[in-house]
Amino acid sequence: MDRISVAVKSVGRNQLSKEDRRVFGQLAKSMDYFHSHFRSMWNSLADACKPDAPAIDSALSARLVATGMRFCTQLEFHHGIEESVLYPKLSVKMSAFLPGDVTLLAQHKTIHQGLEELSAYLRQLSPSNSSHSNSVLVSKDQLKAIMDRFGETLWNHMDAEVEALSAEEMHRYWTREEMRQIMHF
Repeated sequence: MDRISVAVKSVGRNQLSKEDRRVFGQLAKSMDYFHSHFRSMWNSLADACKPDAPAIDSALSARLVATGMRFCTQLEFHHGIEESVLYPKLSVKMSAFLPGDVTLLAQHKTIHQGLEELSAYLRQLSPSNSSHSNSVLVSKDQLKAIMDRFGETLWNHMDAEVEALSAEEMHRYWTREEMRQIMHF
């Protein structure tokens, strides 16, 4: 980015008062909070797949399965709320949240497919799965391969969504009163 672009961007950002930043940035701040939680769980799973990570024993495998299942369930729930409540409200004024948009909702589909594959893999390893008598451990290679299929999309999505909800973006489309209503969905 050249100096002129940086200067123009920083002037635009400085136009919002501290109070406007707080009001119009609430949704991005809340979204980033949730995304930080998902990143933390993702990183726990990804760290276990690294070549230099400890070998996966039955205790670690059980923790990974539990963490992975929580990750899948919570992210599906999060996307469900976004798609049924938040995105329809935002799409009234913001095209990034329209059903036909090629980024955010399309990314949800790719992420959902990855979550389906991940949860199916983890369910078969769950200690409560009675289809196997011996404990089957998480495979670093299999877990990593599944995560690699949708990880880049997930991380790009989380970044793009927070950017789309930034104080600057929200200020372009919404009034303070509308922001209060959106925040109390």
